[in-house]
This record gives sequence, structure tokens and C-alpha cells, in this order.
Amino acid sequence: MKKILLITNAFYRTERLEKQYAMLEKALEDRGFEVERALNAQLIYALTKEGADFFRRLPSAALMWDKDVPLARALELAGVRVFNSSRAIALCDDKVMTHLALTKACVPTPRTFVIPMSYTNVGYNDLSFVDEIIKNTGLPVVFKQAKSSYGMGVKLAENAEQVKNFIRGTKEGMLLQEYVKESHGRDLRVNVVGGKALCAVERSSDGFCSNVLQGGKMTAAELTEDAAKLAVAAANAVGADFAGVDLLFRDGGYTVCEVNTSAHFGTVKEVTGINLADAIAEHIAANA
Repeated sequence: MKKILLITNAFYRTERLEKQYAMLEKALEDRGFEVERALNAQLIYALTKEGADFFRRLPSAALMWDKDVPLARALELAGVRVFNSSRAIALCDDKVMTHLALTKACVPTPRTFVIPMSYTNVGYNDLSFVDEIIKNTGLPVVFKQAKSSYGMGVKLAENAEQVKNFIRGTKEGMLLQEYVKESHGRDLRVNVVGGKALCAVERSSDGFCSNVLQGGKMTAAELTEDAAKLAVAAANAVGADFAGVDLLFRDGGYTVCEVNTSAHFGTVKEVTGINLADAIAEHIAANA
């Protein structure tokens, strides 16, 4: 029997996530895998305590449902095939890096500008570059922290002073992105596995962000050919085995907002009837 590690985070644990892990475990077992659940903290501890001998005993495949990039890379260096790869996780966990990868692959996105880095002990003593950026994006403008989830690091700024205050209060990577009015409070999440777009759901809310965990609603949506092609191109640009690709509505078509390597899919099954755990397990079985 083939063995596989299902790796999850030791510190962020919810009932919603546990249900999703159970779906993944069952789907893998149905395809002949012996699944070993492991927390990222357990593996890092074993790495530092037992070293190479421990890694030689690892199975040849791991499903990484976490954003622990160093752990994913350590597993790869030990010869383990990791789904998703450390590179894909790193690119998608940092919105600046996602933007650069999508730009290189010529995948359409809203006009985006990376906030220049400053040192923590220096801060931003000259924010004149904000005014130059806004000349290109217009107002309002979307401010994003590079490393944030569930829409919590995304804000809509109505003027330059708001942008400058957001920057002053943030100590990590940031970007400014053109506001797409047509998609205010709604987006299209397309789920891609193994280079194929499987289903789409529309997320909507009364506010600016459409994330379900911030009160947004999810409904089944038509998966058009254009949306499918764009979502697959975005997933390929970051090298993801599977991804939830968020598209914004624009000019009767779409533009890419974000790519997620460990997107929640429990609600997707509820509204579409499609169990993405099965598709992910099939992809792993064919590529492990």
C-alpha cells in the first residue's frame, strides 16, 4: 500500500478545517493510500532532533495543507514529492510574489504596484511615491498586505492619506492595486486541479471583500471557457498542482485577483456537489 503524509498546521486548527482534512484523508484512502496525519511542528521537531535518519524513513509523497514553506522544502530535499510544491506555496502566500509570477506569465491582473521595501527601524520617512502610484491606479485604490488571508489584509483606500496611513502601520510587504468597480463585493472562485478547471462559485457580500469567512455568501456559478482558461493559466504560472483562483469581473470578462494553494472547499461541495478532495486525490495518485 502506498503511504502519504497529510500535513496540517499545529497552531491554526478549526472544526471547519478538520472536516476538510477528513475529506482529503478519505479520498486518499479510497485510492489505495495509507494516510499518516502529521502536524508541521512534529515534523520540524523530528528534523532538528533526528536529522537525516528520520527523513530517510519518510514516504515518497506528502499533501501539504499548510503554508510552512521551509518544511515543504526540507521534505523535497529529502526526496519527497510534495503537493503543492514549496515554490507554489511560497509564490501564493506572498501577494507580491504572486503578482510577479502572473506578470511574467502574461496573465492579466488589475494594474498593480509593489510598495518599495524599507527597514523596520527606519520606516517610511518619504511617501511621495504614493502620489505617483495613484496617478496610475486612480482612486479609490486597493491596499494589500503581501502576507494575509481571508481578506483581512485587504483595504479600500479612498484617498492618498489613507494609503499612507496603511503603509505606516504595516511592517511587511505591501502592494497597491487598481480598484475594479465592476467587481465590488463579488468575485469568481475557480477551482483548478491538475491543470483542469473543475467548477466555479461566485462569492458576494454587502461590503468590499467577498470572503466567506468575513460574512460573504457563496453560490454555484457557470464555469465559462474564458474563466476556465484564465484560471488554469494562473495556476500554471505559480506551478500549483491544485488551486483556488479568484477572478474579478471586468468588462464582460475576468482578470486575476489571487491564487490560493490551500483554498477551503467544504462549502464548494455544499453548493456545487463537487468534492474537490476526490479530484486532488486522483491527481496525487497519478503523479505521486
